[in-house]
Amino acid sequence: MTVFVKAGPDANESYDRAELSAVVQVFDHAPSWKIPVDLDEADRDLKLPPHRSRLRNAKTIQLENGMKVILLPSSSFPLAITRLLVHSGRIDEPGDKAGLARLATAFLSSGGAKVRLDSASSFSFSHVGASFFTDVDMHAITASAEGQSRFVDIMIHNLEKTVRGRYSAMLLARFHETVQKELDDPDIERTWRNEVRARQAVYGADHPYARQPSITVRSLRRVDVDALSDFHKRHFRPNNSTLIITGQFDPTLVEKHVRFSFEDWKKRDKPPTSPIAPTSRKPGAVYFGLAYDKRQVQNQILAVFATPPGIDENYPVRLVATKILEFRMAAIRERLAASYGIHVSHQPSVGPGTLAIYGAVDSERKGQVLARILNELTRLAAGGDIQHEFIIARRRVARSLLVETTSTREVARQLQFLVKHDLPLDFWDRVLQRVGPAPTRRRQTPVCRRTGQRAGDHSVDGQAGRCRTSLPRRRHHRV
Repeated sequence: MTVFVKAGPDANESYDRAELSAVVQVFDHAPSWKIPVDLDEADRDLKLPPHRSRLRNAKTIQLENGMKVILLPSSSFPLAITRLLVHSGRIDEPGDKAGLARLATAFLSSGGAKVRLDSASSFSFSHVGASFFTDVDMHAITASAEGQSRFVDIMIHNLEKTVRGRYSAMLLARFHETVQKELDDPDIERTWRNEVRARQAVYGADHPYARQPSITVRSLRRVDVDALSDFHKRHFRPNNSTLIITGQFDPTLVEKHVRFSFEDWKKRDKPPTSPIAPTSRKPGAVYFGLAYDKRQVQNQILAVFATPPGIDENYPVRLVATKILEFRMAAIRERLAASYGIHVSHQPSVGPGTLAIYGAVDSERKGQVLARILNELTRLAAGGDIQHEFIIARRRVARSLLVETTSTREVARQLQFLVKHDLPLDFWDRVLQRVGPAPTRRRQTPVCRRTGQRAGDHSVDGQAGRCRTSLPRRRHHRV
């Protein structure tokens, strides 16, 4: 296939960038229970070729001010990403100033001109065709510049200038007026209130994750320029940050640009951090529903289970277990035809992570779908016959670890994952070594018990589900 890109008659001559993205995805449409396998494979080691992750080629530098820099050049596409990771986030917001971290970061990316309340806002540096965007989660703030590799020096300079910027009282006041209209929308207010309710159900009311309040007009009014500046000064510090640069560039030259731009950033004491405890909620299920338009033909189902904090030795097991759970949930679409798909997502975190089962189902059959989900969870918790699914799940996890991406953005994401969880560069090779060997019968049975620690939150968009579940225990489930 040959693709020609030509500027149109109205093209901006100063915009020196053309971008074309082509995504090719290969899906395994065949249901797992239809793929023939040799069941004895479950007791054999998986034969894997020698593998060395390209992430291990990254160069790590420590600046004098304590800032950590990771450089990973590649010879693929002429693109580069410079990403600054600040090791603070929403968990560091004062209780009466919800939204402070989001605002402090969003104003960096837009200067306050077009700030949005979601956790990712962006704008473009049109003179070099580069994009700049930010994101905030519970434990990390990221600021990224992405563009052509030949402008990597400009991106580094602009990134440094932006993250060390100032805040405008006039723009903040203008932003408050805009947000007032958004918060008057009852659906938005209900969504944020539901977010807090869900965190309390999953983590426990006393857990730090659950204590983060929803954004309200009152909390935003408490966020003034002084609060933004204080948060910025307290957390945006070189020794509390990691800079990741990936793409096609000369590492020696880029290191000089990094030192020139960031070494004069004065070092300060790191903000205090406290370890995040596991969930504090009591065993048992919590249920609630959100009533929306009754005329909707589909409802959203969500079941969330808390997983242990951080990345521990059982992380490879959870990868396989999540894949097995995906197979079981896919059967709901294939056999019941009551949904376009029930999905499974495992999201580890610095504190407790989550394993979520979610999807849209036919409104009239949501009870039947819930019953099927709980039945599959019961069977897995009881250590039922999973040999067939285990074989296919292990193959697919191993395949995903062996395939090396050429996407600059994906490589940056993988490095960010390692930095966020303080993992070595050879982490994925170690995971692959754990996936390959055959598990003993003793270890194979509880594979799926490790997907969740306790019962989670079950919510149905439209009607509360009446169900009970406790994943590590054997119980009968009814809807």
